[in-house]
Amino acid sequence: MPLSSFIFKIKENLELGYPTLFLLSVLLIRFRSLCNSHNLNIHVYIRILIIYKSTLKFKLLMGNLL
Repeated sequence: MPLSSFIFKIKENLELGYPTLFLLSVLLIRFRSLCNSHNLNIHVYIRILIIYKSTLKFKLLMGNLL
């Protein structure tokens, strides 16, 4: 799976409202193997995780407010 389609999959799941613990663990495992296969820098890996985490927090916050 290319990196761009993987990031799209994360975004799609957030928009559908499926931020479950199971989904997050599956995505993290896939993402880690994807980073290894593409020889991505660990800093890129951490930065994308931080972006995903902050997006998820925003999604959960908005869900609680609505």
